Amino acid sequence: MRFIGIVSLLFLVLCLPFGARADEGDLYVSPHGSDANPGTLSAPLATLSEAVARLRGNRSDERLTVWLREGTYPLDEVLILNQYDRGNCTFASYPGETAVITGAVPVTGWAESTLHGAPVYTVQYPTMSIPRTLYAENGARRLARWPKEGYLRALKPLKASDTKFDKQPGFFVDPNDVPLSLEGALLRLLHWWKDELSAVNAYDPLRGELTVNRPMSMTVTGGDRYYLENVLSARLAPGEWAFDAAERVLYYAPLEDETADGLIFYTGVLEQLIYINGVSGVTFQNLTFARTAWNIPRGDLESDFAQAAYDANAVIRVLNALDTRFIGCSFTDIGAGCIQLGAVKGAVVQDCTFQNIGAHAVYVHGANTRNDAAVTEGILIERNRIEGYGRNFLNAAAVLVIHVRNAEISRNEIHDGAYTAISAGWVWGDAFSATRNIQIQNNLIYDIGRGALSDMGGVYLLGSQQGTVVEGNVIHGVTAAEYGGWGIYLDEGSSKILVANNLVYRCSAQGFHQHAGADNTVKNNVFALNYDGQLALTGKGSFTLESNVIVGTSPHIRNDGGTIRQGQNLFSGDHGVFVDALRDNYAIADLGAVSAIGFIPWVYLAGRVR
Repeated sequence: MRFIGIVSLLFLVLCLPFGARADEGDLYVSPHGSDANPGTLSAPLATLSEAVARLRGNRSDERLTVWLREGTYPLDEVLILNQYDRGNCTFASYPGETAVITGAVPVTGWAESTLHGAPVYTVQYPTMSIPRTLYAENGARRLARWPKEGYLRALKPLKASDTKFDKQPGFFVDPNDVPLSLEGALLRLLHWWKDELSAVNAYDPLRGELTVNRPMSMTVTGGDRYYLENVLSARLAPGEWAFDAAERVLYYAPLEDETADGLIFYTGVLEQLIYINGVSGVTFQNLTFARTAWNIPRGDLESDFAQAAYDANAVIRVLNALDTRFIGCSFTDIGAGCIQLGAVKGAVVQDCTFQNIGAHAVYVHGANTRNDAAVTEGILIERNRIEGYGRNFLNAAAVLVIHVRNAEISRNEIHDGAYTAISAGWVWGDAFSATRNIQIQNNLIYDIGRGALSDMGGVYLLGSQQGTVVEGNVIHGVTAAEYGGWGIYLDEGSSKILVANNLVYRCSAQGFHQHAGADNTVKNNVFALNYDGQLALTGKGSFTLESNVIVGTSPHIRNDGGTIRQGQNLFSGDHGVFVDALRDNYAIADLGAVSAIGFIPWVYLAGRVR
């Protein structure tokens, strides 16, 4: 069932199909055009900003399209559409062509040099910003890292603390672990569900005291993992780069087949490309957004938010709008997030591809209000492929939905991120939550977590969510650093949720975990061969468990203080109930055994349509 509303349905019907005949009044843009042109197919404009300005003067009710011809469109400032601009328009690649909108500039003119006795290429950095990304044609190059692989361990905090949120400006390290000089270096520290990122403020190699330029959002404890980036006092590995802020010089250690002559990289200078506020009926279709910057949130002064990269920016941000659509778009080599929607109704993200992105693919944030007129609702996120998310903000969820009503997240394929794939809710405990009727269906989620952070799930829910359904998803390979690599995780206060017909296997913790929620139903699922039991209930709470196939080592269920109302379920240590579980074939082989508990086999439809 879909909740995109009557207005959105009408919008879908009336929208110009891609490839259809261009209507009179459409505008054309080309990298080879001129903003002095009329904007026709034979005499196109040159820039998106001029196309928006031309639309502003057109107040007809007819839907218009801005056609972008083949080529790259670099932006040097954010393109803003506000209440004075014309809605009811589509921005699309011309049929059969690819238009790329980018926030990066080329970096050329590299010269041969040496650093610590090793060959490097250097170039004077072309802008006054601080580079955090360096992109080649085939993806991002790595900012110089210490150690090159693995992690170092904090010895102890600057002062003892009894809370997870005692913000501190540093910790003690083993002086044998790090170079003598950390000037210009960045610290990335990983603990619990958070990765802290700050600039090194000072380092005392005699005492091993390391301080950063702003307090960390969560308390450091002995044993926390960390590594350093942009370390210029150590040799760069091939393919690494670093930036000397004092001299404004980039250093790059070349790969074996690279030469300085003709070498072209790109560095992101814009974090956000498009900002829409108060404009409805805007569609982006078959466009590519590529190579953007990212920045440490909150101006490098305050600690950033501890949960789910909540304050990461996005390439496209939409506020106060109806019927915004992203159809068949691609986002690649993105520094922070991709699409952020706030206070919207009837938004669609469909058939898009997200590759190598710094934070979220889709982030929807509404107000936690009882006022229906102000509720964010009618969101459809379907048939998207998200691979390689949370590259710079490790604790970003691929799809994050906060205070939203009536949404469908379905048929998406999500993998290769350091944290949760789909997260919905945002109210802890039993307080009022505007979130309800979230349909998380038929998604394929695999190989996430990567042992970087803890306290995560393939699907992570939070707070009471009347009418929310988690159904038909296939989830495997959720791997946490220390604890909590769960397949489906109903965290504190998650209530009134149906979890049905899901296949969850080979996660580092349980396939299903509920913490302090109530009145949930877990029915007709397969939980198999997860590495720390198959299901768990922690804290006071309750759920109903019926007609599930639960296979793995005993104990199958861990219950710490809650109530599990059990119907008939199949508990087994023998994976022979499946056709070939060792090769991840979880089709049912023993139909008699599963029929006896009322289990109804289903056809897995998870992931995008091939």
